[in-house]
Order: sequence, then C-alpha cells, then structure tokens
Amino acid sequence: MKEPFIVGADLSSHNLAFAATMPRDMLKRCHLHKYELGSPYTPQSAGHALDATLAFLEAIDESIPYQVERLLYIESPVTARGGVKTTVVQAFVSGVVQACFVKAAFKVYLVNVMTWKKTVCGNGRASKPDVARTIKRRWPNITTADQDLLDACGVLLHGLAVERARTRLEASGRL
Repeated sequence: MKEPFIVGADLSSHNLAFAATMPRDMLKRCHLHKYELGSPYTPQSAGHALDATLAFLEAIDESIPYQVERLLYIESPVTARGGVKTTVVQAFVSGVVQACFVKAAFKVYLVNVMTWKKTVCGNGRASKPDVARTIKRRWPNITTADQDLLDACGVLLHGLAVERARTRLEASGRL
C-alpha cells in the first residue's frame, strides 16, 4: 500500500492552519496554509471556515497522488483562554472542517492537544517555545514563527507517528 497523504489541522478562535505532506517527502515538501477566520464568536465563523477549507483542499489537490489514502488529524477543541464561548465556536468550525475533508474522501481523526504534544515533544504540557523548537528541529526548512502553523505541523507529525506505528503493527501481524 502507498504511503498516506496526511494533513494536520489546528484551529484557534481566529485562525485555521493546515500542514500537509506525504511521509516520504516530509523534509522536502510540506504545504503550510493559514486562513484568518475573522473575529471570534461571530455567526460568520463557520462560513469563513468553509471557504478556507475548500480553498486549502483545492490548493493541495494536485499534490495528492492518485489512489492514496487521505488522512486528516485535527486538534480537538479545548476549553482554554477565551472560555466556553470560544470552545463552542471552535466546535462548530471544527465540524465544518471535518465535513469538508470527509467529502474530499479523507479519514478524519480528532487529536487531543496533550496527546499530540506528548507524541511530538515528549511532554503533553509542552510550551509554545518547546513546540517551536521541536518542529524546527524536525523541519529545518520551516522558518515561520506562527504558532498556529507550528501547531498544525505538530498535529501532522503526530499523525505520521500514528500511521508508522499502525504500519509496523500490521506488518508484524499484531493488527
């Protein structure tokens, strides 16, 4: 089976960030895209997310090899800064993003922030500078300091680790 095409997505109250690559091309080709969703808590947030997600899917369409498994790993909404209202908006927007990817034939997996940070940084409570250092160590060609894009890269790396573990388990007959 061919290696999957993996997308990592990070959603904040204002932005939607995507990182995508084929595992074998990870250091050569990584598609990074960030979209502003406008002010948080607005009825237009879901519409902006729809437009942004469709634009991203169109931008990467030619990069996805024919008949390859398509996977989206997306950070699940959490109650944090901004409180419950921000989380509710993130949940609605996350649903829109997930629906777009399902329609584009992607399998969708929600990832808890502490889980992907543990996988990628070795610490589920890794700080923003820790995440940035880890991502830049893995991808020296990524020069952005944008936390949303770096988090999307972290979610992508988690997805890659999960897929490699799954492949090893399948090869050993344990899955």
